[in-house]
Amino acid sequence: MVETLAFAGFVAMTLLMTVGLLVASMLHERAKELRAANSRLAQSEARLVGFIISAHDAILSIDDRGLVRLFNPAAERLFGWSVRELAGTSAERLVPERHRESYRERLRGYLGDGMPRIQVELTCLRADGSEVPVEVSLSRHDVAGRPVLTLVARDITGRRIAQEQSQRMNDELERRVATRTSELTRTVGELESFCYTVSHDLRAPLRAIDGFAQVLVQDHGPGLDGEAQRLLDRVSGNARQMAALIDGLLELSRLGRGDLKCRPVDLARVAAEQAAIASHGHPSARIEVDSMPPAVGDERLLAQVLANLLSNAVKFSSRNEEPLVRVGAWEESGRIVYYVSDNGVGFDMRHASKLFGVFERLHGPKEFPGTGVGLATVQRIVERHGGQVWAESEPGRGARFSFTLDVAPQQ
Repeated sequence: MVETLAFAGFVAMTLLMTVGLLVASMLHERAKELRAANSRLAQSEARLVGFIISAHDAILSIDDRGLVRLFNPAAERLFGWSVRELAGTSAERLVPERHRESYRERLRGYLGDGMPRIQVELTCLRADGSEVPVEVSLSRHDVAGRPVLTLVARDITGRRIAQEQSQRMNDELERRVATRTSELTRTVGELESFCYTVSHDLRAPLRAIDGFAQVLVQDHGPGLDGEAQRLLDRVSGNARQMAALIDGLLELSRLGRGDLKCRPVDLARVAAEQAAIASHGHPSARIEVDSMPPAVGDERLLAQVLANLLSNAVKFSSRNEEPLVRVGAWEESGRIVYYVSDNGVGFDMRHASKLFGVFERLHGPKEFPGTGVGLATVQRIVERHGGQVWAESEPGRGARFSFTLDVAPQQ
């Protein structure tokens, strides 16, 4: 019995020692883990403090009572207050007097639950009483169950200066545009006045010259020799040519004024109508109008384009034994290209750049009559429709004039 009790005591003592050793070992390991965690925490805090101290942007924290709890060196430089002066005092000291009421309302909202991170531009007050524009990134987080606001502020004085300079430049540009627009409006008015003068004051003397020349031929023709009659014919012809030039210029000047009346246009029908008119003076010319997709544009002006191109085509192919003019279209890169082609005399492509200039002619008036305004009119109309016009040709192998249109129908 005594031996049994002694053995039980020995076992109990052994168990207690074993448990004690295990507990001591566990406590030692736990202490090591705590020391390691504290070390990591201290390192993390040191890095955070180092970041806050070395940050180029101002960093400050405000508690739920609106008191400043953190104020880094960059904040001291930005606002002119030292951390000793501002820590534990109201952040309202950084707000201009006129903005403080709205600041209090915003602060209550920012400290409320569920506030997202935001970025705003504010005007803050420095210690010396001057104001500084800042861009603030603001976030809310809880410390010991109480809300704290962390603000990262950056001086945007340079940006504001650049914005003000840009605004001044924009204002100056708008002023210049308004001035130029006024000058242009005045110039257009003067041009319209000039066109009126040309229309009414210059054409009348030309009609008189032409009329008197014809009267001389009719009344005194038998008494005039051949040279005198030839000279009178030249006077009359030149007067009519000058009148045609004036009419062409007036029509060209009118194209820049007025709104386009853009609607879907059956260009095949318009081309057929203009072909019938063009063939009156050239009955031997064969004009073929192929089917074409409808266009969008001002029908009156598009009819003028086709009239001028068809007139040129039948004129410059008139010396061919079998004049052939074709009107059609094809699709290229998602756009419709319309064309008028002929089998006439053609031209050298080296001179193609002159085709659409006012009074520019590649053939002399004795070869083919004309004013040199027709193709300039075509180009002006096509460009008003947002399109392009160009020509392709070889001497003696005819020519093809192509154009595109790019306007939307009016609602």
